[in-house]
Amino acid sequence: MTSSAAPVRSIATAPSQVSPRVVAGRRRPWLVFTFMILIAFFGLIGSRISLDQSAFTVDRLQAEIATEEARQATLELEIAQLRSPQRIATAAAAMGMSYPSRHVPLAVDLAEDGADADIDRWTELRALLGTQP
Repeated sequence: MTSSAAPVRSIATAPSQVSPRVVAGRRRPWLVFTFMILIAFFGLIGSRISLDQSAFTVDRLQAEIATEEARQATLELEIAQLRSPQRIATAAAAMGMSYPSRHVPLAVDLAEDGADADIDRWTELRALLGTQP
């Protein structure tokens, strides 16, 4: 009985016998995986940059709000000072204004015909509005 001996492959000849398609097939998943990792990495960097820019915008807006609140407080204080009765009385005295020494009531008659004309006008107005006198 003779057995045929199988050809012995040496380790040195093994890579030369593997077809390029097999090697490319083995590398393809690693290339896809590496490419996906790179995309995820750059995506994280982009989102971090976006968040940092938003943080800078928020800081700038908060600084503007603080400035405007301080300005509003200053303007409210100025309004309170301008409304002060003492300041108004002092300014009026500087312009030559004074309190009257006696009170004189004034009566102004706006009707041409007296009180009857006023009643007639009110009657006409109520009629236009549709209400009863």
